[in-house]
Amino acid sequence: MRTESIIVLILVSLLIIYVIAQAIMTWKKRASFSLIPFILMKVADWAQILLMIGLVTITAVYAWSTEKMAREMREQRIMASRPIIVQRVMTPIGNLDSDCFEIYNDGNVTAIELEIIQLGKEGNQLAIQKETFFLRTGETPIHFYPVGLREQIGSTCYIVSQYRGILSGETEQIWYQTRLPFVPVKAQSRDYIILQPKELEFREIHKKETF
Repeated sequence: MRTESIIVLILVSLLIIYVIAQAIMTWKKRASFSLIPFILMKVADWAQILLMIGLVTITAVYAWSTEKMAREMREQRIMASRPIIVQRVMTPIGNLDSDCFEIYNDGNVTAIELEIIQLGKEGNQLAIQKETFFLRTGETPIHFYPVGLREQIGSTCYIVSQYRGILSGETEQIWYQTRLPFVPVKAQSRDYIILQPKELEFREIHKKETF
Protein backbone atom coordinates (compact mmCIF):
# COMPACT_ATOMS: atom_id res chain seq x y z
CA MET A 1 0.00 0.00 0.00
CA ARG A 2 1.34 3.44 -0.90
CA THR A 3 2.24 5.97 1.80
CA GLU A 4 -0.53 8.36 0.68
CA SER A 5 -3.19 5.63 1.03
CA ILE A 6 -1.99 4.74 4.53
CA ILE A 7 -2.10 8.40 5.57
CA VAL A 8 -5.65 8.81 4.25
CA LEU A 9 -6.77 5.62 6.05
CA ILE A 10 -5.27 6.77 9.36
CA LEU A 11 -6.78 10.22 8.96
CA VAL A 12 -10.27 8.83 8.29
CA SER A 13 -9.98 6.52 11.31
CA LEU A 14 -8.94 9.39 13.55
CA LEU A 15 -11.81 11.52 12.28
CA ILE A 16 -14.26 8.73 13.11
CA ILE A 17 -12.79 8.50 16.60
CA TYR A 18 -13.11 12.26 16.95
CA VAL A 19 -16.78 12.23 15.92
CA ILE A 20 -17.51 9.46 18.43
CA ALA A 21 -15.64 11.37 21.11
CA GLN A 22 -17.63 14.53 20.43
CA ALA A 23 -20.87 12.56 20.60
CA ILE A 24 -19.86 11.11 23.97
CA MET A 25 -18.87 14.54 25.28
CA THR A 26 -22.26 15.97 24.25
CA TRP A 27 -24.08 13.06 25.84
CA LYS A 28 -22.15 13.23 29.11
CA LYS A 29 -23.19 16.87 29.66
CA ARG A 30 -26.85 15.79 29.74
CA ALA A 31 -26.51 12.61 31.81
CA SER A 32 -26.20 12.28 35.57
CA PHE A 33 -23.07 10.69 37.04
CA SER A 34 -22.62 6.95 36.87
CA LEU A 35 -19.64 4.65 36.44
CA ILE A 36 -20.15 3.73 32.77
CA PRO A 37 -20.61 7.32 31.50
CA PHE A 38 -17.58 8.34 33.60
CA ILE A 39 -15.44 5.68 31.90
CA LEU A 40 -16.76 6.77 28.53
CA MET A 41 -15.83 10.36 29.36
CA LYS A 42 -12.25 9.34 30.06
CA VAL A 43 -12.15 7.35 26.84
CA ALA A 44 -13.39 10.41 24.98
CA ASP A 45 -10.71 12.60 26.57
CA TRP A 46 -7.98 10.15 25.62
CA ALA A 47 -9.45 9.86 22.13
CA GLN A 48 -9.06 13.61 21.69
CA ILE A 49 -5.46 13.47 22.90
CA LEU A 50 -4.68 10.59 20.54
CA LEU A 51 -6.36 12.46 17.72
CA MET A 52 -4.10 15.48 18.25
CA ILE A 53 -1.01 13.28 18.43
CA GLY A 54 -2.13 11.40 15.32
CA LEU A 55 -2.72 14.60 13.35
CA VAL A 56 0.71 15.94 14.29
CA THR A 57 2.32 12.61 13.35
CA ILE A 58 0.49 12.47 10.02
CA THR A 59 1.56 16.03 9.20
CA ALA A 60 5.19 15.18 9.96
CA VAL A 61 5.06 11.94 7.95
CA TYR A 62 3.41 13.68 5.01
CA ALA A 63 6.00 16.48 5.04
CA TRP A 64 8.84 13.92 5.18
CA SER A 65 7.29 11.88 2.37
CA THR A 66 6.83 14.97 0.20
CA GLU A 67 10.41 16.13 0.82
CA LYS A 68 11.76 12.64 0.04
CA MET A 69 9.77 12.47 -3.18
CA ALA A 70 11.01 15.91 -4.25
CA ARG A 71 14.61 14.92 -3.49
CA GLU A 72 14.29 11.70 -5.51
CA MET A 73 12.78 13.59 -8.46
CA ARG A 74 15.60 16.14 -8.28
CA GLU A 75 18.21 13.36 -8.27
CA GLN A 76 16.50 11.71 -11.23
CA ARG A 77 16.58 14.97 -13.19
CA ILE A 78 20.28 15.40 -12.40
CA MET A 79 21.10 11.83 -13.43
CA ALA A 80 19.08 12.25 -16.64
CA SER A 81 21.02 15.38 -17.65
CA ARG A 82 24.58 14.19 -17.04
CA PRO A 83 26.97 11.60 -18.45
CA ILE A 84 27.47 8.42 -16.44
CA ILE A 85 30.76 6.69 -17.04
CA VAL A 86 30.63 3.02 -16.05
CA GLN A 87 33.67 0.81 -15.52
CA ARG A 88 33.57 -2.95 -15.49
CA VAL A 89 36.12 -5.74 -15.47
CA MET A 90 36.41 -7.90 -18.55
CA THR A 91 38.65 -10.75 -19.65
CA PRO A 92 40.59 -9.59 -22.72
CA ILE A 93 41.19 -11.68 -25.79
CA GLY A 94 44.85 -12.45 -26.41
CA ASN A 95 47.92 -13.29 -24.40
CA LEU A 96 47.63 -10.55 -21.77
CA ASP A 97 48.49 -11.60 -18.23
CA SER A 98 45.54 -9.92 -16.47
CA ASP A 99 41.97 -8.78 -16.78
CA CYS A 100 41.34 -5.25 -18.04
CA PHE A 101 38.67 -2.57 -17.72
CA GLU A 102 35.91 -1.69 -20.17
CA ILE A 103 34.70 1.90 -19.82
CA TYR A 104 31.57 3.27 -21.49
CA ASN A 105 29.01 6.07 -21.17
CA ASP A 106 25.68 4.86 -19.78
CA GLY A 107 24.17 8.35 -19.37
CA ASN A 108 22.10 10.56 -21.62
CA VAL A 109 24.73 13.26 -22.20
CA THR A 110 28.11 13.12 -23.95
CA ALA A 111 31.16 13.04 -21.66
CA ILE A 112 34.16 15.26 -22.43
CA GLU A 113 37.70 15.70 -21.08
CA LEU A 114 37.69 12.14 -19.80
CA GLU A 115 40.67 10.97 -17.75
CA ILE A 116 41.11 7.39 -16.55
CA ILE A 117 43.45 7.02 -13.57
CA GLN A 118 44.71 3.87 -11.87
CA LEU A 119 45.42 4.27 -8.15
CA GLY A 120 47.47 1.80 -6.12
CA LYS A 121 46.90 0.48 -2.62
CA GLU A 122 48.39 3.61 -1.04
CA GLY A 123 46.44 5.99 -3.26
CA ASN A 124 49.42 6.72 -5.49
CA GLN A 125 48.92 7.10 -9.23
CA LEU A 126 50.14 4.11 -11.22
CA ALA A 127 48.82 5.05 -14.66
CA ILE A 128 46.73 7.69 -16.42
CA GLN A 129 45.01 7.64 -19.79
CA LYS A 130 43.62 10.91 -21.13
CA GLU A 131 40.76 10.71 -23.59
CA THR A 132 40.34 14.14 -25.17
CA PHE A 133 37.64 13.05 -27.60
CA PHE A 134 33.91 12.88 -26.92
CA LEU A 135 32.54 9.71 -25.36
CA ARG A 136 28.91 9.55 -26.41
CA THR A 137 26.17 7.30 -25.12
CA GLY A 138 26.30 3.90 -26.80
CA GLU A 139 29.71 4.48 -28.34
CA THR A 140 32.35 1.74 -28.50
CA PRO A 141 33.76 1.25 -24.99
CA ILE A 142 37.30 2.27 -24.09
CA HIS A 143 39.68 -0.45 -22.88
CA PHE A 144 42.05 0.38 -20.05
CA TYR A 145 44.89 -2.01 -19.24
CA PRO A 146 46.18 -1.66 -15.66
CA VAL A 147 49.86 -1.84 -14.79
CA GLY A 148 51.94 -2.96 -11.82
CA LEU A 149 49.32 -5.36 -10.51
CA ARG A 150 51.76 -7.92 -9.10
CA GLU A 151 52.85 -5.48 -6.39
CA GLN A 152 49.19 -4.78 -5.55
CA ILE A 153 47.91 -8.36 -5.15
CA GLY A 154 45.48 -8.71 -2.25
CA SER A 155 45.14 -4.94 -1.76
CA THR A 156 42.25 -2.62 -2.66
CA CYS A 157 43.08 -0.41 -5.62
CA TYR A 158 40.97 2.04 -7.64
CA ILE A 159 40.22 2.82 -11.24
CA VAL A 160 38.94 6.42 -11.41
CA SER A 161 37.19 8.09 -14.34
CA GLN A 162 37.08 11.88 -14.15
CA TYR A 163 35.00 13.79 -16.71
CA ARG A 164 32.61 16.62 -17.48
CA GLY A 165 29.32 16.85 -19.32
CA ILE A 166 29.10 18.56 -22.69
CA LEU A 167 26.32 20.79 -21.34
CA SER A 168 28.50 22.17 -18.52
CA GLY A 169 29.30 25.82 -19.18
CA GLU A 170 32.57 27.58 -18.47
CA THR A 171 31.06 29.27 -15.42
CA GLU A 172 29.90 25.95 -13.97
CA GLN A 173 32.98 23.77 -13.67
CA ILE A 174 31.28 20.63 -12.37
CA TRP A 175 33.29 17.44 -12.66
CA TYR A 176 32.07 13.92 -12.18
CA GLN A 177 33.95 10.91 -10.92
CA THR A 178 33.28 7.21 -11.14
CA ARG A 179 35.41 5.13 -8.79
CA LEU A 180 35.65 1.37 -9.01
CA PRO A 181 37.48 -0.34 -6.14
CA PHE A 182 39.05 -3.64 -7.12
CA VAL A 183 41.39 -6.27 -5.70
CA PRO A 184 44.02 -7.98 -7.89
CA VAL A 185 44.15 -11.73 -7.18
CA LYS A 186 46.56 -14.22 -8.69
CA ALA A 187 44.82 -17.09 -10.47
CA GLN A 188 45.55 -20.60 -9.19
CA SER A 189 45.55 -22.30 -12.58
CA ARG A 190 48.24 -20.18 -14.27
CA ASP A 191 50.32 -17.06 -13.97
CA TYR A 192 47.39 -14.73 -14.47
CA ILE A 193 45.93 -11.86 -12.40
CA ILE A 194 42.17 -11.60 -11.89
CA LEU A 195 40.54 -8.28 -10.94
CA GLN A 196 37.78 -8.61 -8.37
CA PRO A 197 35.60 -5.46 -8.57
CA LYS A 198 33.58 -3.97 -5.72
CA GLU A 199 30.65 -1.52 -5.81
CA LEU A 200 30.87 1.49 -8.13
CA GLU A 201 31.03 4.92 -6.48
CA PHE A 202 29.67 8.06 -8.19
CA ARG A 203 30.79 11.53 -7.08
CA GLU A 204 30.20 15.13 -8.10
CA ILE A 205 32.99 17.63 -7.49
CA HIS A 206 33.40 21.32 -8.33
CA LYS A 207 37.13 21.22 -8.93
CA LYS A 208 39.14 18.78 -10.98
CA GLU A 209 41.30 16.58 -8.78
CA THR A 210 44.93 15.95 -9.56
CA PHE A 211 46.36 12.60 -8.52
